[in-house]
Amino acid sequence: VFAQMDKEVTSVPVAVPPICPTCHQKNSRIVFCPYCGTGMCANCSPKVTPGPDGFTYTCPKCQEDIPVKKKQTPG
Repeated sequence: VFAQMDKEVTSVPVAVPPICPTCHQKNSRIVFCPYCGTGMCANCSPKVTPGPDGFTYTCPKCQEDIPVKKKQTPG
């Protein structure tokens, strides 16, 4: 069992076009698991749940839930 981490998720610049390191498909949003380091997209995450502030991805490797906040728009 992994302990819950109390850290912000950080965006990391990737090559253009972005390629998912797990399923190797082109994707505009790649999420990295802070628990095991696996990179994933919505196509290879076993579960993506929408929420009021963003989405929760489930890691395909360690099954931990990773909350991802929506990008803030200026204004």
